[in-house]
Formats: sequence, structure tokens, C-alpha cells
Amino acid sequence: MYTYIIAFGDIERRLLFSVSYRIKQIFGYDTRISFVSFPVKEAFSPTRNQYDAGLVLDKVSKLDYPYLKKLLALVSFDIYVEGLNFVFGLAQLGG
Repeated sequence: MYTYIIAFGDIERRLLFSVSYRIKQIFGYDTRISFVSFPVKEAFSPTRNQYDAGLVLDKVSKLDYPYLKKLLALVSFDIYVEGLNFVFGLAQLGG
């Protein structure tokens, strides 16, 4: 079982490798980095100039990778949830 890390936007590869290393070091999880990206244009709100974190999470939660245990998506853009100006992240429990 693996923890997969995927990136949206302009995220440096060295950051992805660093996060992967730290996850293994701290939690003991084997990680895989996916460099395949896909658009999340429908999550962009032109009036806010931000991406809806819930819509991004919904799209990410439908991804399926071999031997997937956990999935971590890193974004380089500003995200929000309704009622808040910005968020640092969003999680989905279970699965």
C-alpha cells in the first residue's frame, strides 16, 4: 500500500521529493509521486480569483492508483471554501 502525492500548479519537484521523504521518515508510509496532472478549471471562481477546495477535493477523491492507501494533493494556487477567505487544506475522512 502506498501514499500517493500529486501536484496541481507549479510545484517544484524537490518539494515533492522532500514531502515524500518526510512522510516515509515520520509515518513510515511508502510513497509514490504522480507527475500526471489534470485540469481543475471548473473549480476556479473568477469572481474570487480562487479555486474551490471542495471541488478540487471531489475531483481528487475520484482518482485511483495501484495499491492506494492515502492520497495527498499539493496545490500552488489559492483555495477557499464557502464562508472563508482561504484555507490551508481540506481533508476527506474514510475511504
